[in-house]
Amino acid sequence: MPAGAAASVSAVGSLAFKAGTDTTTLAVSPQHVGDLLVLFAKADASGVTVSSISGGGVGTWTRSVTYSGYATHDLELWTGDVSTTGASTITVKFSASVTSIYTGLASQEFSSSSGAGTTWSVDTTGGISNAASTAVTFPKLTPSGTGELYFSYAAVAGTAASGKTAGFTYATTSDGDVVAYDVSVSSAQQPTTTQSPSGVSGAVAVLVAAQATGGSPTLPTVTAVGPSSGPTAGGTTVTVTGTNLTGATAVKFGSTAATSFSVVSATSISAVAPAGSGTVNVTVTTPSGTSATSTLDQYIYTSTTPTVTAVGPSSGPTAGGTTVTVTGTNLTGATAVKFGSTAATSFSVVSATSISAVVPAEPAWTTDITVTTSAGTSASTSSDHFTFSAAAPTVATVPHVMEIMMENEAYSDLIGNSAAPNINKLTQTYALTTQSYAIGHPSLPN
Repeated sequence: MPAGAAASVSAVGSLAFKAGTDTTTLAVSPQHVGDLLVLFAKADASGVTVSSISGGGVGTWTRSVTYSGYATHDLELWTGDVSTTGASTITVKFSASVTSIYTGLASQEFSSSSGAGTTWSVDTTGGISNAASTAVTFPKLTPSGTGELYFSYAAVAGTAASGKTAGFTYATTSDGDVVAYDVSVSSAQQPTTTQSPSGVSGAVAVLVAAQATGGSPTLPTVTAVGPSSGPTAGGTTVTVTGTNLTGATAVKFGSTAATSFSVVSATSISAVAPAGSGTVNVTVTTPSGTSATSTLDQYIYTSTTPTVTAVGPSSGPTAGGTTVTVTGTNLTGATAVKFGSTAATSFSVVSATSISAVVPAEPAWTTDITVTTSAGTSASTSSDHFTFSAAAPTVATVPHVMEIMMENEAYSDLIGNSAAPNINKLTQTYALTTQSYAIGHPSLPN
């Protein structure tokens, strides 16, 4: 759009409103950098006016009109350009304490076709006081140009209705007041509405022109990210450095949105990395567009899955109780240590590379020690093996009668062999005889 050309205007969202005794703040959420916020403020007391306004994503607020002709109440309109988007609070400071005074605040956002490259300028303003009636008349204003924004707020004694003036949008408030605006006014306008019951009313209005500043939109750039790597689980706070970052509406790591972010300045954003994998580009989006990718904006996800590289000692009795040092990587925050499928009797994380664990009871066999954290469970390797050794068998001190059936296995193939955990468990629990005599016949054809 050529510089100086009139831009078309549209309303964004709905009217934000809050009123009551000692009302001095209003929650808003501007959507686009370069938009216009119009704020209405009223104080139902003589001599009390607005001293200053701050917040709401606006850098500088400017008073457009103040009017005290309505029952000596103060009615004001202020405007400001949006510089920061997202949830924010407008704070109004009055010239005197309003602790016991009824005050009201209302705000509406407007956008233009030239986006962030818009210059908003107040053309003319006005105020009006109406005698008691069911009719409510807004100020009559005449624009000096075409396609201007007419915005007016009327405070009424009764409850206002939505008007029917052609081209105008009306919005009523919870306390019975009414707003009227037309986003494209090219001739004199004076909207009207009604209230019930009959009563006095007063209103303030402003005409605002939107002009394109010209030139191409200024795209954001990302020139550095720090730190440039972090765990696959996400959660790392990353400083994104670049240019034209004001008003960022999105920060993405690859195709995934940042868990959260805040614009620190035009050259810096603080973002929390989401979960991800591999190497991704960090991009920033503003109303002007999205940053181009380059090697400067890359972020690398590093694996934090635990590993077990050594255990010591690597063997112990089947009764358990041995304290074992488990050595590896990424062991911080371990939630479980297992010997095969059996949890360690207890364990404590000494450091990111060391865990002290107490061995549980298990049959005579060799198994893997695994460590689990929020990032996953360590893979089994030969480095994590622990061997449960069978205890020396005990000799029965009283006569026993036992019946054991076995075929085709030598003593050395079973006793002490981790591949036969069940029979070894029986010998440890009960007894092992090495000199016995069979009564009966051998099986055939042995």
